[in-house]
Amino acid sequence: MEIARCNARDLRRDDDGRWLIRAVSTNGRARDVVLPADLAEAVLDAGPGFTFKGRIDGHVSPAYVSRLISRALPGDLSSEQLRAAYKSGQLTIAPRDLAAFHSPKAVRILDMDELEQNPNVTRHLARIEQGLDDDPSMAIGSSKELLETCFKLLLRARNVPFDARKEELPNLFAKVSDTLVEAAPEEARDATRKVLRTLMNLVQSIGETRSRVGTGHGPEVDPEVQTKDARLVFNATVAVAEYTVDSWRALNR
Repeated sequence: MEIARCNARDLRRDDDGRWLIRAVSTNGRARDVVLPADLAEAVLDAGPGFTFKGRIDGHVSPAYVSRLISRALPGDLSSEQLRAAYKSGQLTIAPRDLAAFHSPKAVRILDMDELEQNPNVTRHLARIEQGLDDDPSMAIGSSKELLETCFKLLLRARNVPFDARKEELPNLFAKVSDTLVEAAPEEARDATRKVLRTLMNLVQSIGETRSRVGTGHGPEVDPEVQTKDARLVFNATVAVAEYTVDSWRALNR
């Protein structure tokens, strides 16, 4: 219920500058929860009112939120089991499982014919799968290249002009975003624009991380990058790719 009713009006900063959000449980008990700055910004970017808008008093249902969380968690773990385990101090999931529940083999972008049939997409995913543990720099480089390939294929499918040699990742995503906003129903354009603006921050961060520690620039010394860093970049890549592809697929329905 607390996640389903997330609302920008409940955000505030404390005396130390931290973001807090007022959460009210089903029994009416209210408490302040500390939010990371990026999550607070995402709530604000969603605009006034409920963050997750739906048909139940203006927000999505708690059951729907639980289903989404369960899909993201490993195995058969549910959101309620996760919360109970955390509260009891008996959380048994390895941090690695929580940090990287996405598997390159199960990324939903492969549901789209233009991407599933492209050898570059499957090659990027295979390199990510191999590199997450064995070569984090390669996984980061391939994550950025995966997004580039996806954006180019999507733009070409809609006959949107772009310079395949000169345009950088943020420019490609900007063109994808413009196309999605223009095609969205008028009443949904502002919300779509805000979501894509938030994802642009992820796209830029992925590109910058690849420039610093990923493959492709011939560094003089090996960058200090760990598996957890590669998994974070890949999870960000999945968030951008799946939302973009899902939205793009909706244009053709």
